[in-house]
Amino acid sequence: MSMSSNKVGDARLSSSVTISQYRAMECSKDRAGLANFIEQRLLERYVLPVTRTCHKNGFLMVAASCLLIETLESFYRGWDSTHKFIKSADIESACRPTDLKENLSKGEVAFCYFFQRFPKFSGLRPVARSFYKDVRCGILHQGETRGGWRVLRRGPMFEPEGPTLNAARFLNEVAGAVKEYARCLRSAQWESDLWANFKNKMDATIKHCDPAVELPLQRLTAASVQPLPASNS
Repeated sequence: MSMSSNKVGDARLSSSVTISQYRAMECSKDRAGLANFIEQRLLERYVLPVTRTCHKNGFLMVAASCLLIETLESFYRGWDSTHKFIKSADIESACRPTDLKENLSKGEVAFCYFFQRFPKFSGLRPVARSFYKDVRCGILHQGETRGGWRVLRRGPMFEPEGPTLNAARFLNEVAGAVKEYARCLRSAQWESDLWANFKNKMDATIKHCDPAVELPLQRLTAASVQPLPASNS
């Protein structure tokens, strides 16, 4: 049974924004308000809980970072989820597998796209597939890394020998990517692909609150994406 419209509208998307408040900001084209909202939503869910504690754990930091990476790349591209597969021919060249018959999940491609998008993750670009399978999937599905990957909270963010990941620095850089996305939203035109994809993703998020809720027609196809790289930070 679906929730009533009022109850759906009262559902909180962040600690300070309900669905009704989000729709009001969208209706008024409040770019600053929406950018502040998504920054708050992502940071308070996935960064603050693991950084503002005296019981810090690198594996939990990496798990939260991986959740953020898939979510953030989905916002850039207007994806409703990352569980579907993409044909190799439809994957951007920097992330396209050499075997064109091979299809990849959107989740795996999201990590490659993310590392390509932000220069601070350039060291991870050559190992994007290993990172997805051995770090992201290893931690989220089995609570462990595989393929020799080590998680520490000291040293450089990434060391290819090992390979080794500094969880604290990695999470900090991912949080910086969230802030960069919010800055891009504040400066982008309302009619831009960046905003269209943001709204498509938020439509899907709200739809997940109650499948019976009617939503606007998708404004642009998911093919309308921000070119890589989209950030110089």
